[in-house]
Amino acid sequence: MLRKSIIMMALAAAFTMNVNAVQIEVPKWQPPVPGADANIPANAYKNYSHINEKAIQEAEIFSAKVQKNVEKPKVAIEKVFKEKTGLAQAVKLGEFSESTVILLHEGKNNIRLSVPNISLRGDTVESKSSDGLLFAVHGYTGILLVGPPHGKKINKYIQNEGIYTYPGLENASWKIFKGKTHVMYTEFTPSKTKTTYGITYLGGGDVKDPYQDKFAEVVMSNYIIPSIEPLSGLDNYSHVKHWDNFSYRIPKKAKLVSEAMEDNKYEVRTYEDVGVKIRVLRFRIDPNIVDKSLAKNKFLPFE
Repeated sequence: MLRKSIIMMALAAAFTMNVNAVQIEVPKWQPPVPGADANIPANAYKNYSHINEKAIQEAEIFSAKVQKNVEKPKVAIEKVFKEKTGLAQAVKLGEFSESTVILLHEGKNNIRLSVPNISLRGDTVESKSSDGLLFAVHGYTGILLVGPPHGKKINKYIQNEGIYTYPGLENASWKIFKGKTHVMYTEFTPSKTKTTYGITYLGGGDVKDPYQDKFAEVVMSNYIIPSIEPLSGLDNYSHVKHWDNFSYRIPKKAKLVSEAMEDNKYEVRTYEDVGVKIRVLRFRIDPNIVDKSLAKNKFLPFE
C-alpha cells in the first residue's frame, strides 16, 4: 500500500500545440517532446477511454463465461450479471477505460496527477538517486514512480532528453530511455512553489493489449503531464478521513450513511452527496495469496 501519502520559461518556442490540445512548448533548438500529439485534447485525462478489438473480445469472453458458469449465483453482482444480459460485457469494457488519480501528500510533496491505467497496488521505493522515498503505482500494463527528483543516476539508460514549458510547471525537462522498453521520465517544479518532483512511467505499447496500447511517451505527454495540479484546489471541496491505518479523501459535504460487512470480507462505508453515492471498501490481504499483480511488468533499477 502507498502508505498514507497517496490517497494512489519564457523562451522562444519551436512549436506550439493548438489551444484545444496539450500546450507543450519547447525552446528553440530543443527536440520536440516525445509522444506529444496535437490531436489529443488537453483534458483527455479526465475522460480517458480505451476500447480496441482485443478489449471487445475479452469482454465478450467474460460475458459468456459469466452466463455459463454462474448457475447458482452466490453474491449480489453475480445475480445482477445473470439477470441483466449484456451488463457483464459493459462492466468489463469499462475496466479497460479506467484511470487512476494519484494524490501525493507527504511532507512538502503535495500534487495530484492521473494515469490511464488500472491501479492494482502501491509501494514505497527506497532510492539513493532521489532525495527521499518514491511512491510506485502498479497497474496491469505499467508502473509509475512519483516523488522527489530521481533522474541523476539514470543517464546511462537515456536515449534523448530535452526541456519544455507547460502552464503551471517551471523548470520542466524530460528524458526517454533506450531500447525496446518504453520508459519516460519528467522533472518539474509547480509554479509558485519550491518543490521539484520527478515522475517515471513505464508501460503500454503492445497493440494487442486490451488495457493499454499507447507507448509510455504518449501517455506521459498527453495524459500525465496535463493532469498535474497542486493539491490546494482539492482541499477546497474535499478532506481526508482516517480509518485506522487507512486514509481516503471524501467530499466535504458527503454524509456517512452506513457501515457494513459484505461477503464476510469487505468492510464498507457508504457516503451520500447530492446526486452521488460513494462506497469505500477495506479488506485484509491474505498473506497466503501469491501476488500476481506485477506479472507483466519489469522493475526499474534505481541505485
